[in-house]
Amino acid sequence: MGTKRKFPNNEESRTRKRVLGEKLFSLLDKNKENKFDLRAILAIQIAGLYYLSIHAKSNGSLFCGINLNTPEGRQRIINSMESIIDLSM
Repeated sequence: MGTKRKFPNNEESRTRKRVLGEKLFSLLDKNKENKFDLRAILAIQIAGLYYLSIHAKSNGSLFCGINLNTPEGRQRIINSMESIIDLSM
């Protein structure tokens, strides 16, 4: 029986995530030539990933015909996310 990995859920870890996120966004914001709102694109992608993850774990059913509980299904989502990011850069 493996040990459970515990993730810190305190103010310090939330602050660290927020700071790291802002560093990432500041790098994206420096690219003024980009005509896309990368923050909004990432927000939509992250929200979609959260929803897909919750749907897959709670319902165990297909989403748009993709089984997100299989490595193949997850890889399809990863590949599509990469394509969207590539198109917006």
